[in-house]
Amino acid sequence: LKDPTLPLVIDIGCGMGISLLGLASLNRQEDASCNISSSGKIWAELLDLPHSNNRNFLGIDLSGLAIGYAQGVAHRWDLSGNLHFAVESAEALLQQVSDSYPGPVSLCMIQFPTPYRLPTREEGSGGSDGAQ
Repeated sequence: LKDPTLPLVIDIGCGMGISLLGLASLNRQEDASCNISSSGKIWAELLDLPHSNNRNFLGIDLSGLAIGYAQGVAHRWDLSGNLHFAVESAEALLQQVSDSYPGPVSLCMIQFPTPYRLPTREEGSGGSDGAQ
C-alpha cells in the first residue's frame, strides 16, 4: 500500500473482490468524469467513502483462485496502489492489522463464508476424521 497511514477498509471473505474493486474505483471514476451508477454513489455515501483514494482497501479470502482473480482485475484497473488482496484467515489478518497497521480501520466488512471447510488433498474426501 502506498500510504499505510490512510484509513483501512477490510473485506473478510471477499471472494473475487467485487465489493472492494467497486469501492476502490469510485474516486477514479469521479476524477475521469465518468458516470457512476446512482447505487454506487449511495453505497459510497452510506459507507462514508466519497473519496476512496483517501482509503486503503484490503480483501482476504481462503480461496487462492478467487484472490488471484481479484488481484488480476486490480492490476488491470491500476488500483494496486491502495488495494491489496491476500489468501489469509480472518483471525490471522485481524491480528496482523491490530499489531502492525499504523492507520485507523474505518470499515470491516464480513461476507457470508462457506458454511463448511473443503478438505485439502492431504486430508482426502473421507469423513470428518480424514479417513478415506
